[in-house]
Amino acid sequence: MKAPISVCILAKNEEDVIADCIRSVNKFVKEVILLDTGSTDLTREIAASEGAVVRNGIWADDFGKSRNELIKYAAQPYVLMLDADERLVNPSLTDLEHAVSLLQNASNLVGRVEINNINDDNRISVAQIIRLFPNKIGFQYSGRIHEQLLYNEAPPETVVTKIRLTHYGYTKKTILSKDKIARNLKLLFAQLNDHANEPYTLFQIGKTYFVNKQYDEALTYLTEAYKYSNSNMPFYPSIIRTLAETFLRTKEWTQLLSLLDFAIQIFHDYTDLYYIYGSALIEIRTIESFQLIPTAFERCVELGDADPHKYEGEKGAGTYLAHYNLGLYYELSGNLEKAKFHYKTSGGLGFKLADSRLAQLS
Repeated sequence: MKAPISVCILAKNEEDVIADCIRSVNKFVKEVILLDTGSTDLTREIAASEGAVVRNGIWADDFGKSRNELIKYAAQPYVLMLDADERLVNPSLTDLEHAVSLLQNASNLVGRVEINNINDDNRISVAQIIRLFPNKIGFQYSGRIHEQLLYNEAPPETVVTKIRLTHYGYTKKTILSKDKIARNLKLLFAQLNDHANEPYTLFQIGKTYFVNKQYDEALTYLTEAYKYSNSNMPFYPSIIRTLAETFLRTKEWTQLLSLLDFAIQIFHDYTDLYYIYGSALIEIRTIESFQLIPTAFERCVELGDADPHKYEGEKGAGTYLAHYNLGLYYELSGNLEKAKFHYKTSGGLGFKLADSRLAQLS
C-alpha cells in the first residue's frame, strides 16, 4: 500500500542529488513526478531510472510558474512538493497517511512540514513550511522565487504534519556549483521591481546576502524589511532573528542590543534571541558582558530549542550549543566541575566539539 500522494520535484542539473531525493519517497507514495527545466546533465535519465515520471518544461525565470506547470501533471489526490536537494527524514507510510488525513477535514487545509537546513559547519536551522496540499483547482503558487502557495488567491489554513525533510541547499559547495546566489538575487530583484518595498522580498534579499556572507549588503535589505514589516506577518520573527545575526557578524553592538531588547519583550519564548544575545556578550569582551553570559545561555536551556511551529530556529540553541557555551564560560571562570558538567551534557546530545573540550579537562 502507498499513500495517495504525487511527489512533485522541480529540477535542473541535479544529477548528483536527484536519486537520493526520489529514493527517500518512492516506496511510500503512488507517484513521483519530475519537471525538468533544461538539464544538460543526466538528471532526467537518473530520475526515470529511479521510477519517476519525467516531464520537460521551459525555464522562464519564475519558480511560481514552473511549480504551477508541475502540479498539472499530478494524478493523485494530494501533492507533496520537494526540491531535488531535499530528503524525507525517517519516511513512513503511517506519517504520510496521517498527514493526508489531516487535510480531509476542510477543503482549504494544507500541511506544513519540518525542514532542517544543513549548513557547512553541520549547524542546522529548523523551520516549518507548507509543502502538502490537495490536488484541486484553486491551489496555485505565486512569486518568481520563494514562491507562496495560495488557495483562491489567499493564504490557506495550515495544519502541522509529522513529515520532516532535510535540505542540503545551503552548503557552500551546493551554492557555488549551482550559482544559486546570482540566480536568486536576479529573481528577487525582479520581484522587488514588481512590488516595491514588499517586506518578504526585502527579507529574502537580505537573507540571500547573509548566506553569502555579504553582511553589509544584508544589513541594507534586512533593515528595510524590518522597517516595512510588523508583528502580524508570520515571517516577522525571522526578519528580526536574521537582522540580529547580521548585527552580530558586523559587531554593531548598540543596534543589536537595542533590537534584542525590543524583540525579547514581544517574543519572550524565542530561544534564538537569547542565544544571539549570549553570543554577543562573548564577542563584546568586557567584564560587564562576561558576567552576563551564563544568564543568557541558562535561559536558552530553560526554554529548549525554539518551537518550529512558531519560529525558525537553530537546532541546539536551547540544548547542546547552549550547554557548550556554558562549559566554555565556566572553564574560563575556573569552575571546572561546572564546565565538565555542561560539556558532558552537550556531548551526550551529540555535539562532538564538547567531547573534545571535556577530554582536555579530564
